[in-house]
Amino acid sequence: MNLLSNAIKYTPENGDVKLEVYEEKLAESGKVRLVPVVSDTGIGMTPEFMEQMYSAFSRAVDTRVNKVRGSGLGLAIVKKIVDLMGGAIEAESKVGKGTTFRVTLDLPAAADDAETEEHTETAITLPEKPLTVLVAEDNDVNYEITAEQLRGYRVHCVRAVNGQDCLQRIEQAAPDEFDAILMDMQMPVMNGLEATAAIRKLDSETAKHIPIIALTANAYHEDIQKCLAAGMNAHLSKPINIDCAVRTIIECARTAKENG
Repeated sequence: MNLLSNAIKYTPENGDVKLEVYEEKLAESGKVRLVPVVSDTGIGMTPEFMEQMYSAFSRAVDTRVNKVRGSGLGLAIVKKIVDLMGGAIEAESKVGKGTTFRVTLDLPAAADDAETEEHTETAITLPEKPLTVLVAEDNDVNYEITAEQLRGYRVHCVRAVNGQDCLQRIEQAAPDEFDAILMDMQMPVMNGLEATAAIRKLDSETAKHIPIIALTANAYHEDIQKCLAAGMNAHLSKPINIDCAVRTIIECARTAKENG
């Protein structure tokens, strides 16, 4: 997601971004080698920047880059994850021509008769009527992907660009306008915990009872406890598992409706 996000951010309009994933033969039995490749026709990187691009908070000094919001942590996170998984990452780039990242991961192969999660879980029962979810998410790509995935499960998304925006939308919302809130934790202006606490203090039945579901990369026990203490009903980890998200949204919305 970070590689794709960067490719989209730094590729001008009418450019190309591609994601390819393929398998390579591996002599070692019981493992499979997967190779994801993210390529773009964007602004590219200089050799000098590529020497330190995996360092935390590194961003190229370029007027085109300065216009794009970012922390400079994306590639550092990618490199850390790849290293932890025992993989490798390679990059090729030319200024004005584009960039290609190639990741190699050797992973355990599933047994032929292994039952997957999809086989063992019961099918999702879609809601009788479409649900409307307010999604507090400051990242454009993350929101678009989440909204597109949920649309296939009769869940319509409305976006709030940060915690303050989410608070204002709930404050102004008509009764039953939203069935639930998906609340990102790390947002500018007002983060997810602050927004949740502020929503619960509003003098309306919607604010008091609407399900608020945390959506965050922080999945430690103490992080989950902070979410619940702020007034949230459930916790989902990033990257989002869409089946789990749909089940959680439907269950929370059903429970809230039953409790009036």
